[in-house]
Amino acid sequence: MNLEGHLTETKLGNNFPVQELLDWFKACKRDLPWRNNPSFYEVLVSEFMLQQTGVQTVIPYYILWMKTFPTLWHLAQSELKQVIKIWEGLGYYSRARNLHQMAQFLEKKACKLPSNFAELREIKGIGDYTANAILAFAYQKPVIAIDGNVLRVGARFWGIREDIKSLVVKKRLQNLFDAIDKQDGVMAEALIELGALICRKKPDCESCPLKCKCISYKERLTDIIPLKSEKKSSEKIYSKVIILEFQNWILVKKQRGNLMKDLYEFPHEHEIQIPPNYLISEQPLKQLKRTFTRFIETLYPTVKKVHTQIYKENLEWVDFNTLQNLPFSSGHREIKELILAKAKSENSSY
Repeated sequence: MNLEGHLTETKLGNNFPVQELLDWFKACKRDLPWRNNPSFYEVLVSEFMLQQTGVQTVIPYYILWMKTFPTLWHLAQSELKQVIKIWEGLGYYSRARNLHQMAQFLEKKACKLPSNFAELREIKGIGDYTANAILAFAYQKPVIAIDGNVLRVGARFWGIREDIKSLVVKKRLQNLFDAIDKQDGVMAEALIELGALICRKKPDCESCPLKCKCISYKERLTDIIPLKSEKKSSEKIYSKVIILEFQNWILVKKQRGNLMKDLYEFPHEHEIQIPPNYLISEQPLKQLKRTFTRFIETLYPTVKKVHTQIYKENLEWVDFNTLQNLPFSSGHREIKELILAKAKSENSSY
C-alpha cells in the first residue's frame, strides 16, 4: 500500500464510532458459555466449533465438550474415537481431529498456545481468523478477527460496493479495521456481535450504534451491500442405503476417506450383494438429506433382515449397544436413530 492509501485508510479508521460500539456491546452482548475471561483453550474450542456452525447449534456441544475435556491435557489424553463421538452432529470433522492433534502437540510444549500471529499460523488448523481471534479473546491483543459478520459490517459502514469475497476487498477491510483506535480485544468481539445481532443479511439499522456514520445507511444501500458473487448451484446426488440386520446385529462400515474419516455409515446398495435366499424381509425408511459444500445428497434407506450374516472387506457387524455408541456421519446418524427407535418399539432384546 502506498503512503496516500495508508493515510486514507487511517483517516477512515479514525472516523469509526468506537465508543458507541463498545457501549452497545456492553449493554447488549449475549451471555455465551465461552465468554467472561476465557483461557486460550476455551477460545480455541469455541472458535473451532463456530467455524461453519451457528452459535445456537454450538452451545450444547461446547458445554458437553468442556465437561468431557475440561483442559487441554484431558483432550490430549483422550482417544480420537471419543473426541469424534462428542463432536458427532457438528460436521466438518477435520476440526475435531485438528483439535485433538493440536492438544497432543501442545501438551509437549507446556500446554500453551503461542501469543503471536506468525507462530499461531504455523499450527495445523489455525487460519488467519482463528489466529486473530485467539490473540483478541484469549490474550486481549488489540487486533480484529475478520469473519463473515465483520466483513458485512465493514462493507456496509464504509460503503464498499465490491465483492466481499475478493481478496483485494478483504485486505482493504483488514487495513481499515487495523486503523481503528482500539486498546484490547473487546473491539473484535463487539464487531462480531454486531454482525450477528444487528447488521445481519436484513439489518436492523435503527438499533445500530454505527448508523450515525454508516455510509450504506445514509445512502440507503443496505439492501445491495455487501455485494457477493453468485454461488454455484449444488450438485444433487441420490443414494440407496442398506441397513442389513441379522438378529440383533447390524452391518456398518468405517469411513477412511479424508471427508468422513473415523466416522461410520451404513453400506450403500452397490457395496453389498444380498443373495435372494438370504432375505427374510425388507422395509423402507423415510428419505433423508445431507448437505455438503458442493452437493446435496438424498438418502433412501431400507432395512433388510437376513437369516445369515454376510461378510465383506471393510464392513463389520455390531450389536445394537455398540451401534448406539459409534460416531456416525450426518444423515446416517439420523438413520441410526430411526433403527434404534424401531428396535425398541419391536421389543428387541436391545
